[in-house]
Amino acid sequence: MNEPTRELFWSLDGTQILLFYLGAALAGGVFLAGCWRLFDRYRRARRLPSLPDLRAGLGRALVDVLSQRTVRRRDALAGWAHTAVFAGYLIGAIGTAVITVEYDFLAPLFDIRFWRGDFYLWYSLILDLGHLGLTVGLLVLIGRRLLLRPAKLDYRRRYRGERERRPAARRWWLEDWGFLLFLLAVEITGFLLEGARLLMEQPAWVAWSPVGRAVAALLAAAGMDGPAASSFRAVLWWLHGALALGFTAAIPWYKARHMLLAVGSLAVRDRNALRRLPREPEEASEAGIGGTGDLTWKDLLDLDACTRCGRCHEACPARTVGAPLSPRDLVLDLGDAVRRQGPIDLAGGTIAAETLWSCMCCGACQEICPVGIEHPPLVVRMRRRLVERDELDPLLRTTLDQVANTGNSFGENPRKRGHWTRELEFRVKDLRREPAE
Repeated sequence: MNEPTRELFWSLDGTQILLFYLGAALAGGVFLAGCWRLFDRYRRARRLPSLPDLRAGLGRALVDVLSQRTVRRRDALAGWAHTAVFAGYLIGAIGTAVITVEYDFLAPLFDIRFWRGDFYLWYSLILDLGHLGLTVGLLVLIGRRLLLRPAKLDYRRRYRGERERRPAARRWWLEDWGFLLFLLAVEITGFLLEGARLLMEQPAWVAWSPVGRAVAALLAAAGMDGPAASSFRAVLWWLHGALALGFTAAIPWYKARHMLLAVGSLAVRDRNALRRLPREPEEASEAGIGGTGDLTWKDLLDLDACTRCGRCHEACPARTVGAPLSPRDLVLDLGDAVRRQGPIDLAGGTIAAETLWSCMCCGACQEICPVGIEHPPLVVRMRRRLVERDELDPLLRTTLDQVANTGNSFGENPRKRGHWTRELEFRVKDLRREPAE
C-alpha cells in the first residue's frame, strides 16, 4: 500500500460487516425513537402565545454554540474544557460522516474515492488532534469533579438542610458520571485501536497520526509485537464500535440530550423576558402554571436542555442568603415531573409555594445559563396560579391587606401622611385642607 489510506473494515468478512450495519441500524433506531419521544411531547404541549423570531434566533444560537461563548462565562476552566470536548466531538462527527459518504454512497454508486493521498493525511492529523483535545477536555472535567468538587455540582440541597442525596439526585449524579466516562471510554478505545493498527502496519506516513504514533510506541514498549497487535486490534474494533454506537443511541434518553436541544433552547430564547411579564395562552382557562398540562413546548424544551452545570444555583442571591430556592433544582424538579406519566401538580406541589415566593426575579440565573433557560417567567407563571388559589406569601398578603385598608404598604393611618413635613424648616401646604397652585 503506497498511497496513504487505510482499510475501513479490516479483516472482517461479509457476515461480520452485515452484523456491524445491523448494530448501527439498531443504534440509529434507538436514537430516532428517543428524538421522536421528545418531539412528540413538545407537539402535544401548549402553544406559545406568540412565536419567536426563529430566523434571527437560530443565527444567534449557532454563533453561541459554535463559539461556546455562553459556556465560558464566569467559569473559564470548565468553559475551555467543554469547548475542547465540543470541538473534538464535532470534528469526529464530521470525520465519520466523510467516511460514510464515500464508503456507502460515492464509491459504490459513482466510483468516486477521495479518502486517500493528501486528503487522508490531513484528515488523519486533524482527527487525531481533535480527539486529543476531546480527551484532554474530558480528563479536565473529570479531575474538576474529583479534586475541586464545586458545590454547584453537588445535588445535596444544603440550603434546605439536606445532608444526603435524594433518589433523583443520585440518578442525576450517575448520569453525569456515566456521560463523562462513556465518552472517555470511546476515546481511549479509539486511540488504542489506532495505536494497534499503526504498530501492525507501520505505514510510512505514521507521523500524520501523532497521538496514534505515541500510543503505538507505548504498546511496543509494553512488549506487544505485530501478531499480538493484530489480535488486540480485532477485539478493540468491536469494543470501540459497540461503545460508539451505544453512546450515540443513548443521546436523547438522558443528560446528553442537551447536545441536541441546546441550539433549540437558545434559538427560541426571549431577549425581553426580563423586561416584560410573560403572556398567557389564549386557550388557558386559569392563569399561570398549575400542572404539567399548563407548560408550553418551549417550557419543555428549556427543561430538557438543562446541562446541570449549576451556574444558576451559584448565581442565585436568594439561595446565597439561605432562602429555600435554587434555580437549578427548580428546573431539575420540573423536568423530572414532566417526564412522568399523567398530570402532576407543580405550583405548590412539586415546587413548594415558599420556593416560588423566595424568588426576587432578578434574572441572575437566566443571564448566566449557557443554554438560555428562562427561569423567572416560569416562577412568575406558577405564582399566578398560587394567587388564584389564594396561596399568597404571608408578607405579600400583609402588604396587600394594608394597601387595601389604609392606602399604604406600612399600615399607617392616612391622616399621618403629612406629619413628616413638621420637621422641615419651611412650611409645606397640605392639599387636603388648602388649595395650591
